[in-house]
Amino acid sequence: MVNSNYCAPPTSTKEIIQLASFFRKVLGISADEKIDVIRILEFKMQEIFEGFNYVIVDSQELPDTYAYTDSKKKEIVIRDDIYDAAINGDARHRFTIAHEIAHYIKHLNLDIKLARSKDINKVPIYETTEWQANTFARHFLVPIDYISNLREHEIAEKYGVSLEVARYQIDYLNKRK
Repeated sequence: MVNSNYCAPPTSTKEIIQLASFFRKVLGISADEKIDVIRILEFKMQEIFEGFNYVIVDSQELPDTYAYTDSKKKEIVIRDDIYDAAINGDARHRFTIAHEIAHYIKHLNLDIKLARSKDINKVPIYETTEWQANTFARHFLVPIDYISNLREHEIAEKYGVSLEVARYQIDYLNKRK
């Protein structure tokens, strides 16, 4: 499989953090609250975005993909095993859904351009859709300003994220100091 990514308008981490914080406020979720990504997917997205839809498909239909956002159909498509895992609190797949929500919010109406693998090193990371969606998901699920007194495992437990995401947030927080 060819490593590829899509290009989007440049967005800084600071701008993405502001968007994640704003979206939490729109949803009425406090910064110290664990996000119910399934509730957002099933109910809140339709309230906020006209025409939004999500589809759960059999895992055999997407053997190599957990989920994707289809901008033409205005929908998020998720494998059934990923959806079920997120319902059961699986940190990785809660992140997957937050990641797809990010694509929907940030990239739905863009004229996305494919950055072929030979050119991918020339594309600044802050212009790639995957980096933007991952950054949004991390900051949406774990608000950076509310973790300074928490350890990795406490962050992971409190916000329902993986230890990897918790470490990423701690590293980012330490870089800001």
